[in-house]
Amino acid sequence: MKRLRKGIALLTAAGMMAGMMTGCGGGTQTAGGGTVSGSGQSSGQDSGSKGGEASGGQVVLRFAWWGGEERHNATLEAIAKYQELNPNVTIEPEYGGFDGYQQKLITQLSGNSAADIIQIDQPWLADINKQGDLLMDLNTSENIDLSQFDETFLKNCLEFDGKIVGVPTGMNTNVFLYNRDVLTDDRFGADKIISWEELMEIGTQMHAQDPEFYLLNVEQTIINLMLHSYLNQQTGEYIFNKDYERTFTEEQLRDGFQMVVDWIDNGVIEPAEVNGIYVNRWYENPKWIDGKLGICQVWLSSQSTATVDGSIDVGVMSMIREADGVGSGVMIRPSQVYSIPSSTKYPEEAVKFLDWLVNDPEAAAILKDTRGVPASAAARQVLLDMEILSEENNHVVESAMEAGAMTIPNLPTGDMEQMWLDAIQEVEYKVASPEDKAKELVADFDELLQELKEGQ
Repeated sequence: MKRLRKGIALLTAAGMMAGMMTGCGGGTQTAGGGTVSGSGQSSGQDSGSKGGEASGGQVVLRFAWWGGEERHNATLEAIAKYQELNPNVTIEPEYGGFDGYQQKLITQLSGNSAADIIQIDQPWLADINKQGDLLMDLNTSENIDLSQFDETFLKNCLEFDGKIVGVPTGMNTNVFLYNRDVLTDDRFGADKIISWEELMEIGTQMHAQDPEFYLLNVEQTIINLMLHSYLNQQTGEYIFNKDYERTFTEEQLRDGFQMVVDWIDNGVIEPAEVNGIYVNRWYENPKWIDGKLGICQVWLSSQSTATVDGSIDVGVMSMIREADGVGSGVMIRPSQVYSIPSSTKYPEEAVKFLDWLVNDPEAAAILKDTRGVPASAAARQVLLDMEILSEENNHVVESAMEAGAMTIPNLPTGDMEQMWLDAIQEVEYKVASPEDKAKELVADFDELLQELKEGQ
């Protein structure tokens, strides 16, 4: 079995979404009055320095995040407002694109030189937690209102050894994004749910009517996400549990792989030779832009990307679900996470800023949905009132919560993602049969789980 590079920077199964936002361009004026380079690093501060007191006894906090231009600008505006409200605090922004962010952050955390407030991708937390108490337990502070967050959501996603090591910036769930101009009948809508069988029937019929049309816009990472949902509906659990035990049978995986082959054979999805070109950039497929692809099952946060600069009217509907399914097939995860390193010199000032950032109505009005649907109930209500968060999207998120999302273990997962992607590719290209590939993947998966368990 192939093994990739291991260590703290490895990806996890829970992080199988793609399409991270890109970084910003040239120099920018910071909210604190200094200049920031294209990477967001303060030009007058060494990247390894710690927050401290500036002249005049002010508290200086560093805040690191990644994102695109819209997120950067909104966050800088929020920082400026907080400084206006709290003249004793200066926030130094450190921001840029996603590339290289994780490795830089891990290095800084290990060297006790990370910023005072850091944006993290939730799947990294398990590996970070293994290195010790690098992140502050927010349960120990009275300066943040954790009651604004769903208790189960916090526990499932952000609790390690009884400690809450961060708060979600937003909530993200797997959904169907569909082209309203193409899929116009009453089977599609925010309050509609279709089954796997109906998906096959609709896709087969529409392709027969128009051989250029394929119902599903997918590539390997999306098929992977769909397979995890399919297996959860068979078992009621994620693909492995907290004891590193596989939760599905070889036969269940075989049936899932066979479903993918049937999609190809019936024109529900494009052949692998075509959809494989658009791995992690499904929205660039010309057929999606031309209305020859109808649905993409991705994360809700991809909705704006799916519109292709507003050229497509994209609707949202819930995940495929069988009425008699054991599990819901729904995944809910934080869009990103805000954490405070234990090394910060000003833990309570950092927590106060963090609480304002996620819970304050004024902050919510500034940040809007630049980090997804707010996880804080208070912030979510602000966006509903401003009509920035649509009732449709709010309904889909609330329905996902009510459906009972699968619990994804907060554990390191090593090479798991690449292992599944390789298997899916072989099935799609028909290099291996569903039966043979299921048998092989089960054996490899069990071996990896055992390695991971022994490494704890």
